[in-house]
Amino acid sequence: MRQSLLAYQRGQVDVARRHGFRGLVMEGRDIGSVIFPDAACRFYLQADPAERIRRRQAQGQQDSVRERDRIDSSRATAPLQCASGAIAIDSTRLTLAEVIERVAAIVAARLPSP
Repeated sequence: MRQSLLAYQRGQVDVARRHGFRGLVMEGRDIGSVIFPDAACRFYLQADPAERIRRRQAQGQQDSVRERDRIDSSRATAPLQCASGAIAIDSTRLTLAEVIERVAAIVAARLPSP
């Protein structure tokens, strides 16, 4: 199952190109480390666990952030980690708009104009 998902996710680049897009935005806990380890821009968003818990509760979620991180960080296949070469952004004290602004500025600086 995992190999099928890997091929599907990687295939989304071709889908984006066929539709005239210059790139692809994808999020997930192993996108920058496993799915697209050679992407031009890879980001690792992190925040203080207490802030993440607050955000999840505001979304109506009651899961255990710390337990999920522990499980995902210690799994044998594609563990949660900041990939080598990825840009880490601590969003603890940033608004969503501020995170988007930072990411967009980095992408614009790294990718050539169309």
